[in-house]
Amino acid sequence: MQITVYVDVLFLVNLIADYGLISITALLLRLSPRIYRLLLSALSGAIYASAVFFIPLSFLSSLGMKLFVSAAMVLIAFGAGNFRKFCKHLAVFYLTALSLGGLCFALFAVTGLGARLGAVYASGVLYLNIPTHRLILAGVFLYIILRTALRTAEKAANK
Repeated sequence: MQITVYVDVLFLVNLIADYGLISITALLLRLSPRIYRLLLSALSGAIYASAVFFIPLSFLSSLGMKLFVSAAMVLIAFGAGNFRKFCKHLAVFYLTALSLGGLCFALFAVTGLGARLGAVYASGVLYLNIPTHRLILAGVFLYIILRTALRTAEKAANK
């Protein structure tokens, strides 16, 4: 079975996912950045993901480049501030991305949903042939799980 990957679909899915990640990070940090900053941050992540998938240059998919782009996304979304705040924002962004990404990966791997959706993994980018409305629904569901877990952890920490 051959899967065709369309750059516009890959770009749009990554734009939505990156916007969701950066927005959830802002919510968890109780920040209210301007929407254009969130969109610009998500746009940079979507451009990077599309470039990595379609341009076969090894430095693009290196860990250093991924860390650089994610740090740039956080910087665009939340501004520089001081170094300590930047590190905190970046850490929450990584924890959000790892939590949601891990939950999605587990869901796709354990249920076999990834194979049924025709998942393709190339250059560090996972491409799923999933309708946008289902992706948004999954994002909302995972946000609720993450938010509930954080509230529970806050209550436990306060006691």
